[in-house]
Parts: sequence; C-alpha cells; structure tokens
Amino acid sequence: MRTHFEFRSTEFPAYPEEEEINPGRFGKRLAEFLAAELPRAGFEIANVSAEDWGWRIDLNYDAFPLWIGCGNYEEHEDGFLCFIEPSKPYVRRFLRRISTTSIVDRLAATLDDIVRGSDKALQLRWWTEAEAAEVNLTINTRVKPALVWLAISFLAGACGKYFWGLGFWTATSIAGLALVANGLLADWEDRGDF
Repeated sequence: MRTHFEFRSTEFPAYPEEEEINPGRFGKRLAEFLAAELPRAGFEIANVSAEDWGWRIDLNYDAFPLWIGCGNYEEHEDGFLCFIEPSKPYVRRFLRRISTTSIVDRLAATLDDIVRGSDKALQLRWWTEAEAAEVNLTINTRVKPALVWLAISFLAGACGKYFWGLGFWTATSIAGLALVANGLLADWEDRGDF
C-alpha cells in the first residue's frame, strides 16, 4: 500500500508566518495546493490545519478518519514529504476491522496524478512499505496506546471502587489485565496466527 512519497520542488516556499511559528517547518503552500486539487477528484476537504511537523489535510470520510500530512523534508533543501493516514491496510472501530486499502489506494493514485501532472515536482518517489513502517513506529504506535491503556485502567479503578466497592488498585489491575489480553488477541488476529 502506497502511503508516503517524497519529491523536490521550488514551487512551495514557506510563508513568512510559518517560519515564525515553527522555524524550519513549513508546507502550507503545498497543503493549499493539494486541498484545491483534491475536490476535482471527488475528495471533500474537511479542514486544513497546522501541526508541529507540517500541515494536515483532513478529508470527509465516514468510515474512519482519513487525512494527508505534508511538509518540508530535510533530506533535500527543496524536499517535501506527504503521507496518508491511516497507513495500515485496516483500522479497528468498535471491535470491527475495516479495510482501508481501497480508499487509501485511490487517494494515493490521485495524489500521484496531481503532483506529477502539475509540473511543480521533480524526482517524485513513493516509499517502500518497509521505509514507511520505520517512520510509523512513533508516538502513534507506542506511546499513545500505552497512555490510553493507563487512562482506561484508572477510570475502571475509580468506577470499580464507586459502583462495586472493590479496592481502587484491584479494579485497576483487573481492567489493565483485560486490556492487555485484548491487545494480545488483536495482535494475534492481525498477524493471522490463528
């Protein structure tokens, strides 16, 4: 599944205010360009917003959050990197597994057509899945789930104490073990080891 691509261009320089907010990080012109072109291919733009790493283009898609990240890429002075999220072949929503492949492939093909067809980019290259996987081992895949697990465990501890008279740490431990078991089952299912 193609989700990350890089290219070189002098057509998307930083706005002055971008340099003031987060020096060295920019991509607003690129985000505006993509947001103007995507609706012509049937993608409805929900929002374009600044992030600490660049710019995010949220698309209206009911099944799951679908967005594009873009910004300058330090590998080259005139480099840019764009990526599609979700970057995995499926997402989980309310214990259901939803395939992302069809819409992400369609979005990737559209982005490729837009950027290549614009004559604004040179050396466009899609990353391999291995290259993209290295980048994705960040806060979204390690720290964030751990924080969610911790928050749910503490909430369950408070509820267990209030509603059932269990000790706070007992209820927290039970919830934590249930969440770990759920995570292990989901990982086992994702790998297809059944």
